[in-house]
Amino acid sequence: MLQIPGSAFSKGVVLSLCAGICWGGMGVCSQVIFAEPDGMAPIDLVTLRLIFAGIFLLITAGPSAIGVMLNGRNAFDMLLAGLFVFLGQFCFMQALLYVNAGTAAIVLMTVPFWVAFWQAIAQKRVPRKAEIFCFVLAMSGVVLIVTHGDFSSLNFDARGVAWGLGSAFATTGYTIQPRALLMRAPAVAVMGWAMFFGGVIASLFSPPWAISYDWSMKTTLLVLFVVSVGTVVAFWCYLLAVRLISPVIVGLLICSEPLSAYILSVAFLQMRISEAEIFGAGFVLAAVIIVTTAGKLSGKKSSRAGS
Repeated sequence: MLQIPGSAFSKGVVLSLCAGICWGGMGVCSQVIFAEPDGMAPIDLVTLRLIFAGIFLLITAGPSAIGVMLNGRNAFDMLLAGLFVFLGQFCFMQALLYVNAGTAAIVLMTVPFWVAFWQAIAQKRVPRKAEIFCFVLAMSGVVLIVTHGDFSSLNFDARGVAWGLGSAFATTGYTIQPRALLMRAPAVAVMGWAMFFGGVIASLFSPPWAISYDWSMKTTLLVLFVVSVGTVVAFWCYLLAVRLISPVIVGLLICSEPLSAYILSVAFLQMRISEAEIFGAGFVLAAVIIVTTAGKLSGKKSSRAGS
């Protein structure tokens, strides 16, 4: 297992940023796959990435994966996590059928708000000022990046926004729900079963053996990247980060996903850079820096109070 130096908070920050970058790369690869002639349907890609990534992680986990499932409570929680994973992935891909990727990304970036709202209810507290400020700052940056500063490019199709909100709610679910489970079971086993169950649910709509696609070396490599880096590595980093630091901070740091997707699109898809996009990237980076600094200061205050 990869060892990351530093405190628990620092590890959580690094893992959150890595997850965002991996997901950003996965998004770019998925765009290329869907743009191919007779491109793969979104549900097909969801099925492939969840099932094969889940199987890979379960093999990696070894006998502990079976042992975890012998506990009824763990099995139920992992099945529920799998449902959240499937819904999050399926809803986001469906949103792309009705709205552009920018609009879908904007809707999905409401996840930190929903996480903070849920925690405020559960813990009977309001979100910290730094969290609120960073959420607004990051959202503003994402808006500038995905719209290129031209707000007339947004396409608020009601169906697309509804699917996008569904993805945001499901993502909120698997941001919060697996945290207690991760305290009782190995993260790799939890991720493996959640993805596998999510893939099984997806296969009810698109069985892997029935997927018809014109495979080429290019698309095969892209799908392999989506499954391995964009799914296995990304979720591994994400769930470990949730175990180490606040889900609100993880959600804020995941704003690196659209930023990394933007940078990769510029590098590999020949996108042009505008001033608005540069400002947007700066806003997202500033939000990441501020929330990281605020989290460290909060951690120091808590440790002093406990001493």
